[in-house]
Amino acid sequence: LQANIAIVARSSDNLRKVRHEALSRGADAVQLIQFDFADVDLAGTVVQKVIEEFGRLDYLVSKHAAMMPGLFLATPFMQKPTYIQQTFKVNLFSHIELAVKALPHLEQTNGHMFFTSSMAGEINFLTGSIYSSTKHAMNGFFYSLQQELLAKNSSVSFNHWFIWLHCYKRYVCSFW
Repeated sequence: LQANIAIVARSSDNLRKVRHEALSRGADAVQLIQFDFADVDLAGTVVQKVIEEFGRLDYLVSKHAAMMPGLFLATPFMQKPTYIQQTFKVNLFSHIELAVKALPHLEQTNGHMFFTSSMAGEINFLTGSIYSSTKHAMNGFFYSLQQELLAKNSSVSFNHWFIWLHCYKRYVCSFW
């Protein structure tokens, strides 16, 4: 069984560290793609680069997010449309773009999509108004997409996971 992995991140240092770890654990090939998912229009090029390198796509694991904790009403920059748009680009729109671009390739290979959201999309927390909003939207979109894939008998399987970061507790509790 061959394991070819493509890893995408903003930081080239982090990419190299993860490649070393993947190769030490038996990966056959590791493609590194430095990319900032705030550039939604180009997010689909990540999928194309993987196809060009490996010729197929079997799994898509999407876990990127942007979060700046703080009280919305007390933090003026969080109220600016540019900040809100940027956060939605990273936390929602880029995941949708990846799903749209990856789906045809995953249907060819009976592949699987994994998207990681956050418990903040299910349970709001004091210092995460914008972050929670993006995760609520992400959950709504991917719950609906999952239903659509089931209704059309797509060969693509789908998981949508939640994470709970220990930093949430620190940020939430620091305001009480």
